[in-house]
Amino acid sequence: MTRRLIVVADDFGASPGTNAGIVAAHQHGIVTAAALMVGMPHSAGAAALARETGLAVGLHLRLTAGPALTDDARRAGLATASGFRPLPAVLGRLFWPHRSLRAALRAEVCAQMEALLALGVTPDHVNSHHHVHLHPVVLDIVLEEAAAHGFPAVRWPVEPWWGAGTVRRTPEVWILRLLAARGRGRLERSGLPLSRSDHFRGLRLMGKHLTPDALIAGLRSLPPGVTELMCHPARPDEELARFTSYTQDRASELATLTDPRVRQTIEEQGIRLTTYERCEVEPA
Repeated sequence: MTRRLIVVADDFGASPGTNAGIVAAHQHGIVTAAALMVGMPHSAGAAALARETGLAVGLHLRLTAGPALTDDARRAGLATASGFRPLPAVLGRLFWPHRSLRAALRAEVCAQMEALLALGVTPDHVNSHHHVHLHPVVLDIVLEEAAAHGFPAVRWPVEPWWGAGTVRRTPEVWILRLLAARGRGRLERSGLPLSRSDHFRGLRLMGKHLTPDALIAGLRSLPPGVTELMCHPARPDEELARFTSYTQDRASELATLTDPRVRQTIEEQGIRLTTYERCEVEPA
């Protein structure tokens, strides 16, 4: 099988510097798609840049940061007037998923998907801030609405324990593997054209860990099939710093993703850069 690589840059729309960094990583590096956060001050600007540069765009669903798009989310206690509650508070609300909470989640998910489509982009995939779409209460809604709104795939963030590029066994990794195992059947029954990548990388290769040497080693050991690499390139600015504490390391990610040696390795290894949308029609 051909080795195909989808390189997805998250947080598109978070700030002008984030938008600029992601576009630079696409034009001068290996990024093939961006996950856009709708409802942010720079979301429309991000979509315009994507159209200008041919960058594929998916949805970076927000349920734990930034402003809610619906009153339903606020009434259900997922958000306040100033924005979504932090991840621990949202997880607490999801612990008792009564009918009105599920309805509020569906309304917010639909609103964000429709907001992305209204920006005039063809949806490439769905992922989420803090990977919250893997939560069982959220996953069913995301899969149903992704199919209804024409999204071909969702991110499935599970990395191997073994071989080159193995991940540290952090609580996040354990939780994501558990949630993915529980949700795999739902994913397979979702009806999404591609559903997910065969492999995933990026939980370990973030920030200072995403060096050119580490990425090159990972590329040389890339397995057959479709692999998604998650990344967060940016030119850090004050607006990004107000949104997240993960800021300065994004500049080093940008430097790695645009390093000529990385592109050269992809060419030498015969790896095909692609997107989720293109994977539907490309031969394996």
